[in-house]
Amino acid sequence: MSTSFVYKAYNNEGKVVSGSLLSESETTAREALAAQGMVPFEIKAKKSGSQSQRVTSHHIEELTSELSLLLKSGLQINHALGVLVDIAPTDGVKRIISHILDEVNHGGELHKAMSAHPKVFDSLYVQMVKIGESSGRLPQVFEKLASNLQFQRELTKKVTQAMIYPCFIMAVCVVSVVAIFNFVVPSMSSLFESLQDIPPYTQFLMSASEWMQSYQIYLLLALAGGISLIMRWKDQPWFKNRVDRMLIGNPITKTAMLLVERIRYASSMNLMLGSGVPLVEAMAMAASTVKSTSIASQLTTANEGVSQGESIMSALSGIPIFDSVSTSLLKVGEETGQLDLIFGEISDRGRSTFEDWMLRMTAMLEPLMIVVMGGLVGSVVVIMLLSVVSINDVSF
Repeated sequence: MSTSFVYKAYNNEGKVVSGSLLSESETTAREALAAQGMVPFEIKAKKSGSQSQRVTSHHIEELTSELSLLLKSGLQINHALGVLVDIAPTDGVKRIISHILDEVNHGGELHKAMSAHPKVFDSLYVQMVKIGESSGRLPQVFEKLASNLQFQRELTKKVTQAMIYPCFIMAVCVVSVVAIFNFVVPSMSSLFESLQDIPPYTQFLMSASEWMQSYQIYLLLALAGGISLIMRWKDQPWFKNRVDRMLIGNPITKTAMLLVERIRYASSMNLMLGSGVPLVEAMAMAASTVKSTSIASQLTTANEGVSQGESIMSALSGIPIFDSVSTSLLKVGEETGQLDLIFGEISDRGRSTFEDWMLRMTAMLEPLMIVVMGGLVGSVVVIMLLSVVSINDVSF
């Protein structure tokens, strides 16, 4: 297993240089430095804060923001990366930064070193870094990337938070029904053993309890198998297409899906156009940030139309993520030559609309889920009470 080593050495010019590298042992690390023409006089293994190999979006956001600050402070890119290696929060982050630093120290370009980790740095990120390198504006590019990553992470967080409450209520409902059928109803069944004529609702309740006890293990296995298949298929194109069609075709989730994709696309366009990326190239990269494959396909077609001379307003107007207000703003942007500001405005408006939708949906879901849970659990309780009353022939 490779270990991260920090070193100080004399280079070919007799100057003291420092850095880090991954190696199997201290001996192989010294040999690797010697092969580069350096004479190490201090080398030691870097202690790790966390042995986790995970690299989350939050880690990448922090890494990008820290790079921006270090470069603005006047550090060279290799020195800035060396600092980040020392303060890396996990082994996974440290491994990636160390590889990038090693490539840069060998004369490689930063964006090419990052492109070797496509699961961490997507095509948009790599292209923006390439633009920053060529223009000499890396600090500003990293600052914009950090802001965009924070925006995207907050958007994902809001979507997740919107789903937590209904999922929690549904879980409580399921646990309550399972507990009633496994413990409460069986304990009451002895009350009805002496009865020859059992009411239909009582018989239904007892049969449902028996069925649950007999087949619940199979239901659990089926649920676990379904989750396992979803985790295995989640990155498959055909599975993504089917989920996209289901979510966009559902009137409940359609609005949210289209708003989220509008925000992703518009914020990416704002970032790239503001950094000087040509329109056609920016549209191609922004389309890759959209999660819905069907929407991404339509955006790619629109990009081809713009490359052939079609106006961006007419090219994007037929795509469902853009409403009439958005297309009107695009027309203004084309006429004024400030498309980057217009896409920023579309992104801000989309975010505000999404937050309003989420608040309304959450306000509607809370009482709806309570009614559903109360209806399921309450109906079982009412049937149990009626069954007990029927034993004594009590009438209301």
